[in-house]
Amino acid sequence: MMKKVVFLVFLVVCFALPVMADDAVVAVVQGQEITADELDSNANISQLVMQIYQMDQQFASLLFSTESGQDLLNEYRKAKLDEYIYQILLNQEVEQRGIILTKEDQLAMFREQLGTVIKQNNLTEDQLTSILQQQGFESLDDYQEFFLEQNGGMMAIGLLRDEIVKDAAIEDSEVQEYYLNNQTYFQKDKQVHARHILLPTREQAEEVLAKIKDGADFAEMAKEYSTGPTGPDGGDLGFFGKGQMVAEFEEAAFAMQAGEVSDIVQTDYGFHIIKVDEIQPESIVPFEEAKDQIKTGLLEQKRDDIWNQFVNDLKTNAEIEIRL
Repeated sequence: MMKKVVFLVFLVVCFALPVMADDAVVAVVQGQEITADELDSNANISQLVMQIYQMDQQFASLLFSTESGQDLLNEYRKAKLDEYIYQILLNQEVEQRGIILTKEDQLAMFREQLGTVIKQNNLTEDQLTSILQQQGFESLDDYQEFFLEQNGGMMAIGLLRDEIVKDAAIEDSEVQEYYLNNQTYFQKDKQVHARHILLPTREQAEEVLAKIKDGADFAEMAKEYSTGPTGPDGGDLGFFGKGQMVAEFEEAAFAMQAGEVSDIVQTDYGFHIIKVDEIQPESIVPFEEAKDQIKTGLLEQKRDDIWNQFVNDLKTNAEIEIRL
């Protein structure tokens, strides 16, 4: 049975690949030829074919056995060819400018990438190594060698980008203008800082509320009686805005004044007694508080614009012949 499945997949893969010979030239970029085999390898056509076949064999059959299906596959190849041309042009530019990615540069970039993966997934290096071993890598060094082999070209292009955008700068006037023209982005909604005591029955809630009305400290009552996770912290929920709490709780809290204690509020979690400690009214983030974030965003946008224009100009000015 397994041989049959493998054979069917093999037939599908072979049938889906281009009719032209593997060494047929599909494009010439600044004198550099791209063959059909090179394009299909870069675009992972075989992997795409197998994925389609595994997901829907009937659709795959139609896609690979009809003229319209082949046309669709060729359109995909053309899109991938366009991407590949950009990659070749950038690689050529890296070579012409003499940009060299040293071993130290490669290792630094790898360690940075590794650190990001570890941080984002809350892993230790040993845990990551274990995961990599499950994926077939013998060690972290083995994965490092694979990573650098697969990403060395993109790392060099990254150095090219750094060189192209290095003079990008944002004036203070641009930051001020953006802030004034986009006030809605810096609007802060009303926030409430509240505490609560959560109890399983109304009777218990009424007993605790009576003690609070008689002068008992709210936070101490929360520590002693609340069954919620914030009980040990005196029921402190911190600041929250609308949409962060269940509807009944939120409606009660946002209707209160600072220092006020609520009546009993019932939700699906139980019976709450709420105290509002502080209210931050709706406001606009001050310019001084927002300016660094604005400048960072505008600078990255300007760098992207400079880079995109550079890449587009490379293609516009290049000698490119498409034969696909």
